[in-house]
Formats: sequence, C-alpha cells, structure tokens
Amino acid sequence: PEARLATQPWGFDHRAIGCPVCILSGETDVSRAYGDTWARELRNAKHLTLPGAHVPIAPVARRILAETWRSLSGG
Repeated sequence: PEARLATQPWGFDHRAIGCPVCILSGETDVSRAYGDTWARELRNAKHLTLPGAHVPIAPVARRILAETWRSLSGG
C-alpha cells in the first residue's frame, strides 16, 4: 500500500513544503528508497533508517517525535 501511495499524485506539490521534515524508515522496509528520494526533493528534510522493520521502529519513532516536539515547544 505505501508504494502505491508514493507513486500516485497527492494533490499538492510536496517540494513546496518548507518546514523541517524527518522521514523514518526501518532498515528492512521495502519502501525505504522512497525516503531517500523524498529527502532529496524536500528543501529541509532528512531521512533516518532505523534498525528493524515498520512496526519495531515505532518506539524509536515515538521518542524522536517527542524530542522534536519538546525542542520546538521550548520545553
């Protein structure tokens, strides 16, 4: 399903996104290469490949999101 979403129009130009973007993939995710492409196409993006696959990266992703939220909110 993810690969299908990645190859269909989203209804907007994703390259217009200017805010920081962090793309997370698991090292065994089939669609991991899309993260590299999106990181190149977005002005302010980085792609992190985490150990494991889609579901096992969830705790790491939650930690990264929480740390990002705290840094953006000044907390």
